[in-house]
Amino acid sequence: MNFADIASEAWQILQLKEAALHSVAQDRGKWRNALLCIGLGTLALSLCPLFFPIRVEWVTYRPDLFAVLFFALSGALARIFILFCMGLVAEKLFHSKLSAQGFFQVLGYASLVNVLGILPGLGGISSLWLLVVTAKLLHSEGKMQGEAIFIFLFILMVIFWLLPF
Repeated sequence: MNFADIASEAWQILQLKEAALHSVAQDRGKWRNALLCIGLGTLALSLCPLFFPIRVEWVTYRPDLFAVLFFALSGALARIFILFCMGLVAEKLFHSKLSAQGFFQVLGYASLVNVLGILPGLGGISSLWLLVVTAKLLHSEGKMQGEAIFIFLFILMVIFWLLPF
């Protein structure tokens, strides 16, 4: 499968097409492509401060290439771990019909939206869209109902809000 096919499937997932959600979730060989999408998305997010330095009052932060690569690698590893753990929590605690691997694969593909994060401000917007994709995935493939999805996403947002502390 070439990159154009992977990007096309990711685009269909981001458009919330159930056929694409089902296809990627059920195909056990899609995990490698999900890793590629995660890697590209985190690399783009890491490149943003290189092209658009962060300025706070009189201090400007512009990372060097080593820092960009470090942030990309650590971000990708963290995202892989978090997505798999989220899949396990949905499957085991919330009794989702979707396997943890299927959850990981679909949201890994959807993580390609983070390439928008190379532009300031769009990284946050793309992350919010990933919440929408997660809700659709849990409803259509995981057969979870609205209240359980809301609780799952609420817990997820609280954890990520508290994570920096």
